[in-house]
Amino acid sequence: MLLGIRLENFQILERLELGLTREAWEKAAADGATPAQLRSLPHLQEITVLIGRNASGKSSVLRALGLFSALMRHDLPYAANAADPDGFTGLLRHGSREPLLMEVLLSLPDIAAPVCYRLVIRADSEGRPRLESEVLSLLAGGAGQNPGRTVLELTEDGAFLDLSGSGRRSLEPGDRKRALLPLVGRLTGEGLPRRLLAELSSWFSCRFLEELSTTTQMHQRQGAHHRLNEEATNIPNVIAWYERRNPAAWRRIRERIAAVHPAGRRLRENWLSGTLSAAEERFLALLLLLADPEPRRLLLMENPDNGLYHDSVTRLGDELRRYGLRHEHSQIVMSTHNPVLLENFAPQEVWVLSREAGDRALQAATLPLVADLYKEGIGMAAIWYGGHLEDFITAAPGEPDATS
Repeated sequence: MLLGIRLENFQILERLELGLTREAWEKAAADGATPAQLRSLPHLQEITVLIGRNASGKSSVLRALGLFSALMRHDLPYAANAADPDGFTGLLRHGSREPLLMEVLLSLPDIAAPVCYRLVIRADSEGRPRLESEVLSLLAGGAGQNPGRTVLELTEDGAFLDLSGSGRRSLEPGDRKRALLPLVGRLTGEGLPRRLLAELSSWFSCRFLEELSTTTQMHQRQGAHHRLNEEATNIPNVIAWYERRNPAAWRRIRERIAAVHPAGRRLRENWLSGTLSAAEERFLALLLLLADPEPRRLLLMENPDNGLYHDSVTRLGDELRRYGLRHEHSQIVMSTHNPVLLENFAPQEVWVLSREAGDRALQAATLPLVADLYKEGIGMAAIWYGGHLEDFITAAPGEPDATS
């Protein structure tokens, strides 16, 4: 599970720490914190909701997480072009001459301490992305447990791999257009690189929320597909797979979607005839994704409520919660501007982003007034409307919002 992310010089963000950081964990471990105390450090939850004013960095966080996953399958130039129309230039903070840094902290099953994976990417003389450094570390467990170690490292001087903890093996750094982790993870057995590769590769960006695929485009693909793709252009193919391979599961999924989707029992007819609205098509794709019996480890959603009527937003919130309850090892990181959707979540699941006084992210549960109001039964929508989620921001009144 993703515990935290740190970004430097990524798009509009100069430096942002969201969730648990390596520094916070190592400081607590060095101070003798118990395992229970370490687990209680503020971190991202199974459902994490990002809110904040326009241009606060929500989209950048989601895009960075999607880039991590893309780099497990593609080289740097391809992944950068897929993440932003302007390629690496669009990912690097405007005007910055410093490299781009991305770091994630994750918990993996049966490993007591978090895993830290960091990438530093710099543009060459022609503006093409090149990997400057790459580090995979197992952090110290605290309270006298494992001291922590570096498993994989790429620097200017070369690269090494240490699977056993007892010795290092030199690696060929290559042309620095690809991350080392995918290569090492595929070649090794059941070590940490392979497990992390499987985790990152399973992350799923819902790109159909950004670029709507029309029904006509959906029908251009042929054959049965096991799973929905990131653009949701293969909905008919996924339905065909269920109908052929697991009709009983498809009946359950179909009944559930029909009970939640505004088109109800007319869903199939309206969809095939092309009379569903753009928002209804997106909602159908979301419901099909959330009904997947083999869920991804992390779903990335930017404003999944966009364009939905208020009762559909409420239903979407219910389905997101049910997904989290059904799949305890899966996670959702999403953004929203909609108080109706936020009403479904608790303060520890909500992070407020701001750039008013430097790039900042704060867990709503750490605001005493928010915690007290929520305990009194006041929902997150009313708390948000009351301005209490942004009390920590030194707002500049009268400044126009930019586009997120």
